[in-house]
Amino acid sequence: MTPEDKALIEEHIKLQREFREYIKEHGFDYAEYCAPAPGSFYERYRQRWLDLTHKLTPAHEHPGEAA
Repeated sequence: MTPEDKALIEEHIKLQREFREYIKEHGFDYAEYCAPAPGSFYERYRQRWLDLTHKLTPAHEHPGEAA
């Protein structure tokens, strides 16, 4: 594991903690989570979660594709 990977994992864990704290304070709004308003907590959370996940997860290749 590279130092960059470790930092990304730590940031991912921090993001999950922030999400839990937000839900604890404000409750979970499924509709807002699925279609977040621009600039909302859910929009920022989902975008950052996707960015981190894509950086940490290697691209999945079809078995027939050349590497």
